[in-house]
Amino acid sequence: AQIGDQCACIASATTFTIRDLTQSCPGNNGGPGLPNLANRGIETFNCNESDDDDTAVVITKITFIERNTEGDNINEQTFTGQFFVGKTFEFESITNKFSEYPIASVDKLPAGLEVLAIGEDADGNELSQGWFLDLIPNDLCTVQPFEVDDYIGWIGWAALQNPKRYLCPVFGDDVIPVGSPSPVASPSSDITQACRW
Repeated sequence: AQIGDQCACIASATTFTIRDLTQSCPGNNGGPGLPNLANRGIETFNCNESDDDDTAVVITKITFIERNTEGDNINEQTFTGQFFVGKTFEFESITNKFSEYPIASVDKLPAGLEVLAIGEDADGNELSQGWFLDLIPNDLCTVQPFEVDDYIGWIGWAALQNPKRYLCPVFGDDVIPVGSPSPVASPSSDITQACRW
């Protein structure tokens, strides 16, 4: 089951999508795309973007990062290319990469998520939008923080694969993936994947 009183009721894999490049960062309460932060087990949320009134027309680089309770980067994946609204990205949680059962230590459990997107406006000027959130460790056993159709700024959640049952006894399912939208962006040749054990 879980490690002591630590769980990971987050999706074992997530399909993110470029939802709307006109969407600005919400306030630090999460905004309409990610409401009721406390009920989702989200302790800290912050979103930042370029100080520019122009609108992105393409994303050229996007990075997804999982962090542990200490804030350490434990899983990272970067895609580069020319990505437009509707493009999807498959991000595999570190929980899907564990080769051992049970997991040896809690420093491998994700407790935070960060996304950084770099884009360009119609004139080729660089724009950026990034956000991070920290999950409440005590809620990771009982709360699933994200749902399909949630969004923050440019990026939305298109599909979620259920958590691993031995990490999340309440919601876990090791078999059934939820949704498989397309098209899916393939990682570029300079993809970064780093699991820091």
